[in-house]
Amino acid sequence: MKAPLTRAAWIIALLSGEGAVEATSAARNNPSKTSTITTAEIVSLEPQSKVAKQLLSKAISVNSEEGKRLLEAAANDDENVNDDGNDGYGYDDANNQYKQKTTVDTTFLQGYSMKFQGCWHINRWNRNPYSRKDPKVITKRYVRFRLCPQDSCKDSHENGCTSEYGDYIIDLNLFVDAYLADAIEVDKYSEKFMKRSEIRACRTIVNGCGCRQQWNDDWYDWEDCFNDCIEDQNADYCEDYREYLEPEQMQEERGLAERKLAYDDYYLANDQIYDGIYDDNEPYYESYWDDGEYMAKYDDYQAGENQADDEDYDAELAFLFRYSSCRKYTGGNYDPYADDTYADDVYNVNDDGVDDDAVQDDSNNKYEQSSNYYLGPYCAESGSSIFLGMFTDRACTVYTDRSGGRNMFHRMTGNPLPFARKSLVDYECVECADPDEVEWIEYGYGDDGQEVQIKNVCTAMYTASGKCEKEMKSSVDLKTNGQSNNSCEFISGIKMVGKPFFRLDNETADGFIYLFLVSTCCLGGYVGFLKWKLNQQKKNNPQAVYFYD
Repeated sequence: MKAPLTRAAWIIALLSGEGAVEATSAARNNPSKTSTITTAEIVSLEPQSKVAKQLLSKAISVNSEEGKRLLEAAANDDENVNDDGNDGYGYDDANNQYKQKTTVDTTFLQGYSMKFQGCWHINRWNRNPYSRKDPKVITKRYVRFRLCPQDSCKDSHENGCTSEYGDYIIDLNLFVDAYLADAIEVDKYSEKFMKRSEIRACRTIVNGCGCRQQWNDDWYDWEDCFNDCIEDQNADYCEDYREYLEPEQMQEERGLAERKLAYDDYYLANDQIYDGIYDDNEPYYESYWDDGEYMAKYDDYQAGENQADDEDYDAELAFLFRYSSCRKYTGGNYDPYADDTYADDVYNVNDDGVDDDAVQDDSNNKYEQSSNYYLGPYCAESGSSIFLGMFTDRACTVYTDRSGGRNMFHRMTGNPLPFARKSLVDYECVECADPDEVEWIEYGYGDDGQEVQIKNVCTAMYTASGKCEKEMKSSVDLKTNGQSNNSCEFISGIKMVGKPFFRLDNETADGFIYLFLVSTCCLGGYVGFLKWKLNQQKKNNPQAVYFYD
């Protein structure tokens, strides 16, 4: 039995956000040891903590019901980047519950374009390590994007536009899925990416509304919270994914337990149940069958061939769909039941930063017996690109080598790692209006008309993002709910990609290198020609005086 937390340890765990679950348990089980925290203690430890701010502003006792709800929200809030507390996620005093307070309007998006501005990562405590060898600190990655008026968004401008814009922050995996859903021209895979991005967006929205806290062994609390949430957030598309967002107790009652068991058994056998893989990265059951389809055709990808009987199958897109989220690499001589999935020497060598080649020197050469590695997206150091890399852990935090995993993948397969040098996203403006999709509407006078539909990619990213719209025009015609500035403080600390890194992908870099070489050769040849010409003149007229002599 664990010893109860001391008062000091409990306060530190609470305010750091890394032990909120344990702190909540301690508050319930040991009320005498967790009395009201004083203002001095809060300020001295972590004055900028979200939990600390709310405790200070409300003078909440941690033993009160409100204090316990606050702790529970903090324990489940690591995915929530809306932290300003203005009009975003927060505690609703009027309704005595956590939810987003404003109704989100998305109709204005038809006049805007989305512009990728860069990505970055932060480290956070791993609250749910799958095994003792998992890293204690994992990497969380985010993307910043901007909405610009459609007629002023420029591909060549690093910021897209300089006026009437809104800045937004969103989880990298959600952004990548939504972006690829719009960029990919193969309908089969576009739909797969779109479905996964929408489920991720819905999960973020519903959790932000506090629906996790509304589950008290009673369906109606969760149902009411869910219905109000998607209505307030203008996220009607989430209704299609209701069963994937329900608490497990509700899923079991609805007869989904058997399907979930098959899903869990599959990933347990393949050592893929880890922090976030089921709950966030792959939150719908069809992914079990997607994996089966992928593995059945994986050999064709390795051979560089597509299956002739499936015109919709694309080897590169199948690979990208599987690994656009952190997933265990299943290539090579893969044995899902091999013991000791994590090799201590592989993990420790990488963590200590030893030379790339040392990573291969595993005594049992385990990467040929079973896959110890994971593939997933990560941010370039400049923040200007998103690449695929190879990692040693389930959270895609520790690279297999200093090349981001490119060298290890090549040694294992003999093939280059797709999208290891070419970014998954680019800086082109993505129009939110879809002129090919129109909806017939009735104006009320008996005349019918057409309304341009908004692309799902913009709807999903906007509704699930943290927002800062201080520079955006706010009017009845544009946004019926006005500006949303729930994440300005968070976004202000993020540096956008600068000009030195703007669109400097490998093809562009190669072009500059070739141009430099050609121009240098031409210039050298011209200088040699001038020197030869001057020498000829001196030979022909030796009595002439040359001022350069």
